[in-house]
Amino acid sequence: MGQDRTSGAAASAYGHEMTVKVANYLGTMLLSSKSNEAYLYGKHVVIKCAHYRVPQIGVTKKMLGWIDLIIPSLETKRGDYEIYKVTPQWYKSKMAPSRGKSPFASNVLMVSCKDIINGGQHIATMISPTNNETSRTKKDSMKKKISKRNRNLEQGA
Repeated sequence: MGQDRTSGAAASAYGHEMTVKVANYLGTMLLSSKSNEAYLYGKHVVIKCAHYRVPQIGVTKKMLGWIDLIIPSLETKRGDYEIYKVTPQWYKSKMAPSRGKSPFASNVLMVSCKDIINGGQHIATMISPTNNETSRTKKDSMKKKISKRNRNLEQGA
């Protein structure tokens, strides 16, 4: 199903939010608050994010001319993010024009997430913030149980 103005705006907001999280996870910062570009490994990169079951990511033709790497971050069924790196040359060998109907769509080149999974270089797994919270909650609960047990032991001694 294609995007309309509302779903496109929601996708853009998600992409910017996740790009900041991925950049932080990888130990870098975005070049500006309106950009998904950063420096990573001494290279100029663009970070692209896709929800689980989104079939493709897109990069503009213009951007492919000045970046050194594309860093796709693809959400898994669990909500974690598998992070890859691909070169612009690899991207160009797999790309297809966007099928979007907006005037800007002709400037965007799409690559299948399946191609990225199969041909990109996996560099990291970012555990879902939800999974982290679950883990943290379990750890906090265990700490409370241990603390309570220790207090009980001290009182009984």
